[in-house]
Amino acid sequence: MEYLISGAALIVSFWTYFSTNRGVTHAERSANVAEKDSTYSRLNAKAELFVNLRSSYLDIHKEFPRESGSSYEDFELIYRAYWVNAYNEWFVTRKICPAYSLWEDFFNGAIKSSLTRENLKRALDGMVSDGFAFGADELRQEFFRDIEYLP
Repeated sequence: MEYLISGAALIVSFWTYFSTNRGVTHAERSANVAEKDSTYSRLNAKAELFVNLRSSYLDIHKEFPRESGSSYEDFELIYRAYWVNAYNEWFVTRKICPAYSLWEDFFNGAIKSSLTRENLKRALDGMVSDGFAFGADELRQEFFRDIEYLP
């Protein structure tokens, strides 16, 4: 009888050991799959955000003049629309989704380089002198600092 009890205890011990290890392995695999799924979802969300922001820019950019020497006044509203969109890009990438690093990876340089284009700089200067808000004053000032614009 003692042998029977010892044998049963041994069987229960083995069963507990193997079933627990199998459970841990299954849990580890499930965690790895969930982590990969989360990473994939994050990358998809980042890509989708980038494409959406870029699409908005391209909708505006296609209205830019195609020849040099075009009248600023004829395109002033488009240039101003560019800056509203640039602010939106900044706000989304810096305030709403900063963890995606889209500002550092792309938008910062793209927007800063716009200040070298005479008509775009002129439009931004005009918006500032007209008192265009770009949101709360502290956000506007932060946007200007980030793009290195000194009104």
